[in-house]
Amino acid sequence: MAPGAVPTFGVTEMMTKFRTLTAVLVVLFIGSILAPIGTATLAAPPDKKKKTKDGDKKKPAKKKPVRGFNIGPREVSHYEIDMGAEGNEVKFTSAAPKETIIGKSSQISGTLDANPHALKDAKGRFAVAWSSLDTGKPTMNQHMTSPPWVDAGAHPDIVFTMDGMTGIKAGDKRGAKLRCILTGTFALNGGEKKMKIPATLEYVAPSAGKKKPKHDDSDSDNGDSPKEGIRIKANFFIGLADFGISGKAVGDKVAAKQKIAVSLFLPLKAKPEETKPDAQPIKPRGPRIRRPGS
Repeated sequence: MAPGAVPTFGVTEMMTKFRTLTAVLVVLFIGSILAPIGTATLAAPPDKKKKTKDGDKKKPAKKKPVRGFNIGPREVSHYEIDMGAEGNEVKFTSAAPKETIIGKSSQISGTLDANPHALKDAKGRFAVAWSSLDTGKPTMNQHMTSPPWVDAGAHPDIVFTMDGMTGIKAGDKRGAKLRCILTGTFALNGGEKKMKIPATLEYVAPSAGKKKPKHDDSDSDNGDSPKEGIRIKANFFIGLADFGISGKAVGDKVAAKQKIAVSLFLPLKAKPEETKPDAQPIKPRGPRIRRPGS
């Protein structure tokens, strides 16, 4: 190096290191800013609610309202209990602290007029005679059907008059079973009360060529196949006070509320053939008069 010359190697080297350090600091600074954003993006939970193309949340498809069965006639038809048929039963249970009384009857009469596919306006009447209820104790049977308990002489039957069905819900995928509420009036011992009775219904359709078991004589159709009809099962309670029954033993030996269990089958009854008016005899036509020129 010539005398008096300024050394440049050291300055150049320092400037290079300074630029390198500056670049490193810039990278670190930018990285410190972007790092939280990236972390937040990765940590964000996925949106589980899928949206449609229009941006609206996907709504579940609405279920079609159930109006009745998917099988059976598509018109108002008449169904009627076969009096005394096996499998039909009404049972009451009086569960009191000191005694439990159970009474049964299979002598039930009943009719139902309904369109199986639209049961809302179904009409029916079901009755059981007090004289047919059996507790297994003849003395008790006579006692419970006599004043001051029940005056069976003046009011011989227990009757439920149905005026419709509400809350109809499907009971199976085939549409042969339903759950519903039977609405109507319950009459007992001279008293009446509007009631809503939860029930299950099943439409029974005979299968071609399928025979019933030999031991099952209920709802038979000449012994070959089960009759077409509607099966009804229901469980509900009635209060004795609602029908003027208030003996001294109520609450102690007799339950204030009686549990009622019903199982019925109403076969489809064929409609009576419509009588057609007698055909009028055809009157013989007289001779045709020929006119001149015709």
